[in-house]
This record gives sequence, C-alpha cells and structure tokens, in this order.
Amino acid sequence: DLLSTLAELKESNPDDTKLFLDLKESNPDDGVTDIAYEKGRFFLLRVEEVVGRGAFDSFLNSYFAAKAFKTINTKEFIETLESHLLNTKDEWKNKVDIQKWVYDTGLPDSCPKPVSKYFEQVDKDLKEFLNSNLLPEVSNYTTHHWLRFLRSMPEGQSLEKLNMLDSAFSLTSVGNSEIACDWFKHAIVSKYTRAYPAMEKFLIKVGRRKFLTPLYSRMVNSDQLDLAKEIFYRAKSGYHAVSNTTITAIINEK
Repeated sequence: DLLSTLAELKESNPDDTKLFLDLKESNPDDGVTDIAYEKGRFFLLRVEEVVGRGAFDSFLNSYFAAKAFKTINTKEFIETLESHLLNTKDEWKNKVDIQKWVYDTGLPDSCPKPVSKYFEQVDKDLKEFLNSNLLPEVSNYTTHHWLRFLRSMPEGQSLEKLNMLDSAFSLTSVGNSEIACDWFKHAIVSKYTRAYPAMEKFLIKVGRRKFLTPLYSRMVNSDQLDLAKEIFYRAKSGYHAVSNTTITAIINEK
C-alpha cells in the first residue's frame, strides 16, 4: 500500500510523501494518506530496530505517561523522541536519520523490509494461477491473503481468468469491503460486466474515499465515464461532502 501511494504522490505532489507536511493554503483532507499511517509506522519500526525492544518500550511507557490526554505535533514529538531516547547514544540518532524519515520525500533505504511466509505462498498461488490456470487452495485464506492475491495480480486480466476466480470463490458477492473493492478494480479494468450490478450497489452503499476513489478513477481511465457519472448521480446524496468533492473532481463534473 505504501509503495503504491508513494508512486502516485511522486507524480502529483512529491512533497506530500514527507511525514512532516506543510498544509498551508491546502485542504487538510489532502494530507490524509497512507504516508502518515504507513511511512509513520515504518519510521517507528526503524527506531525500535535501532534501539532495541527494551529501550523502545521504556520510551513508549514514559511517552504515554507524559502525554496522556494531550495533543502533540510533529516537531514536539521529534524533540521528545530525541531528548528521551535517541540522544542517549550517538549511534542511535545517526542510524535512525530523522531528516530522511521525517523531512525528506520518498522512503529511506533504511526502511525495514517485511517478510511473510504466508504472502510468499500467496505469491506462489498467484503465479500458478496466471501461468497454468491452477486455482489456489484458499481454505486458510484470510482477508489479507486475498488482498495480497488481488493487489499482486496485474490488472487487465482476461474475462476468462476473472470468471474462473469468480465462479470458484464468489468474489463478486463477497461481503468484505476491502476484498470487494480490490475485486471490483479488476472487474472495471477488464470490463467484467458480470460484477457491475454488485459494484454499483457497493458504490451506493459505502462512502469511504479509500473505496470510492480507486473505483471511480478506474472507470474514468478505462473509457467508462458515463457509467461513473450514472452511479455517482445515484449515490452522491449519501456521500460525505469531502467524498462528493473528490469524486466530482475525478469525473470532471462542473
């Protein structure tokens, strides 16, 4: 997710890939992306990796004790992190490199690399499906297994491929919004119309921009603007004002 967000923002506004954002004269909603959540998470993971779990836990305990029921901004957090943890040992501050993590764009080379044997199995399942039409064994699949599978599968698959998956696993009628959104992305790009009625109901029912934006964007980018407008006109009365503004911009509605 983070790498996808970084790629998107690199094209539109690289400065938004910084953890410390300058939102002057900007809509605050534009600052709510995976950067704060995921790059911020990896930054904290890097701190823990450098100082060790014991020292990091000790810092967290003192941090929550001191800051409970209070607000704090980025600058204040960095000052607290340095004075109560990183300044304890010179090598800690140098290895963490706050400048690259917080004030520079992109992702530092020191970012911890996640490894998952479960995702490795999903990657193997996907490769076998793409190369040999071998359906995966999904009895132990959780939501995240499915998200890995669908997000790793290149968009633009044949209708035959999508129909195989749908017939075997009923992805069009899945009740999990995360899985449904990723499945509908493929359906839109491949014009898998069997899924369209369910997709329309989904877009009318949900209101979160994280689900709306990628689906409307794909409709517009795959020459299905009329469909996007038709669904939006039916759904917009139930959308939050922020979602309405975002989707209106996507479909170039004046």
